[in-house]
Amino acid sequence: MSSRPIRRYRPVIRIEQPIPFVVSVVSSFVKANDLSDHEDAKKLIGFLRNGSFGSAVRLADSFTLQSYGDARMHYVWNQLAAFVRKCPIPDITLTPEQDAWKKFLASEHLCKRTNQRIIAERNSHRRRYSFIRDSARRWISRVIGRKPDLREIYRGCGFGPGASVGVHGQATHLAAKLGAETWTSTPTCSVYARHAMMGEPLIWEFLQERRLFCIDGELFTQLFENRVKHVTTNLVTMVPKTAMVHRTIAIEPTLNGYVQKGVDLYLRRKLRRVGLDLTDQGSNSFLAKEGSETLFDPFSTIDLSSASDSVSIEVCRDLLPPDWFSFLDNIRSPAYESKWGSGRYHKFVSMGNGFCFPLETLIFASLAYAVNEVTFGFGDSRFRVYGDDIIVRQHSALLLIEILKFLGFRTNNKKTFLFGPFRESCGADFFEGVNVRPYELDFIPATDRDLLKIANGLRSNLFLFNPDVWNTVHMRIDKSWKFLRPCDGPPDSALTVGLDFYLKSSQKVWNPNVQTWSWLSFRDSPIGDPRKVSSAIAMYGVLFGLPSQGGHPVYALRRKTKTRVVRIPPL
Repeated sequence: MSSRPIRRYRPVIRIEQPIPFVVSVVSSFVKANDLSDHEDAKKLIGFLRNGSFGSAVRLADSFTLQSYGDARMHYVWNQLAAFVRKCPIPDITLTPEQDAWKKFLASEHLCKRTNQRIIAERNSHRRRYSFIRDSARRWISRVIGRKPDLREIYRGCGFGPGASVGVHGQATHLAAKLGAETWTSTPTCSVYARHAMMGEPLIWEFLQERRLFCIDGELFTQLFENRVKHVTTNLVTMVPKTAMVHRTIAIEPTLNGYVQKGVDLYLRRKLRRVGLDLTDQGSNSFLAKEGSETLFDPFSTIDLSSASDSVSIEVCRDLLPPDWFSFLDNIRSPAYESKWGSGRYHKFVSMGNGFCFPLETLIFASLAYAVNEVTFGFGDSRFRVYGDDIIVRQHSALLLIEILKFLGFRTNNKKTFLFGPFRESCGADFFEGVNVRPYELDFIPATDRDLLKIANGLRSNLFLFNPDVWNTVHMRIDKSWKFLRPCDGPPDSALTVGLDFYLKSSQKVWNPNVQTWSWLSFRDSPIGDPRKVSSAIAMYGVLFGLPSQGGHPVYALRRKTKTRVVRIPPL
């Protein structure tokens, strides 16, 4: 039974100026937590009221660097900071793009120095931490094998939803990439892409533009090469991270991304077999909570600064099996270009590379395993790695940090916790076992749905929930769009309240069909690209798992949706 649209939602600007709204939220939070007389709290509100948002961000950032005596005070001051430090409100004193580019260049310089150091020690036949690095290399070989299984990797190749070099704008879906006039690829990657595509009959049909196609390898190669445009660089751009600094990402050539996706799926499967499931952050959260409660040899959480930008070429050459290094080196982009500058990479992968995340997980996990081999006699050897979020026992942490530093990885001191009652990992914060994760206001609110998202975010930590602050946001939502629901759901679709609150409201409706309560909710649906595609691309999309309408797959446009109000569950 599907939900029928009840009416359409047209967003109305409810917040003209974001800073006064932030002031009202911060002021109500300060008052509710008896901080009105505290000098830092008054200074923060003063900066916001005067429009000095840059000063407010820097002051809020300092709150996160302090240690607090109990869970409540830790939560209060970090929540106060979270209202401000990630909200991307422009300020003349903040230069997030420039600071991000400086970090990018600093990471490149660090990778260059790391490459030089490892090459020098290789030439001199003297290796530091040789036992640990050899152990890490053996562990990686056991996990992923000595040679890449290309047949298995090719089965996982595919086009992702994001932009690629030559395919950008709102239409970056599968049909836009596959049907593009040219497929961009680095010269060394195109041969792998061609072999992967030769296993797809629908691509044979598409290239020959006829249903009864000829299975001729030479003809396929010719048609493939006619469509490929060789490039040597990816495109570096930026996305918001905090109000102070953005994050650099790289847009890969189309066929590089196609092959990299196959590697990504392959590495994830291999890591899952050794207990590192990259679809589940729950294990990290559990160990972080245990680490915050344990007194003797607790779990320590380690976070790295710009980890994706710090995986240098020679570190990968040193730790990966030779055949794996050669293969991954061939399908990555060796250089970059951007509006800020261009050059040849000293890093092995950049954020945006399809296999960046599982590769860095593999490298950090191998080092954690190797360090635990050395320190095994001291106790528990369990560890957990999710990207650059690393959890090991305290007796292994300092040695692991030392190894990581030698290999060019910088520890993020703001988010690394070896001692004390606090631990943070994968978006989970615990102080002596208490969840103290604050809600982060990381967007500029404007509409009623934005207010719904904020109100639900403030309820995400019910142990430290503050009704006064929640009411400050709740009262601003237009009554006609203030849908109440008695359970969790998408944060901007309806207002989550307790069952008692819901039952007291006039919105309560009993659904006799499924014997449960029903409520109104916003629902977004994608806007499809109206372009006509060949039957081969349409069938490829269906087999790829895309939703269909009238027997044809729907190729959604990026960042374009239509919103309607529906009843859940439908009556």
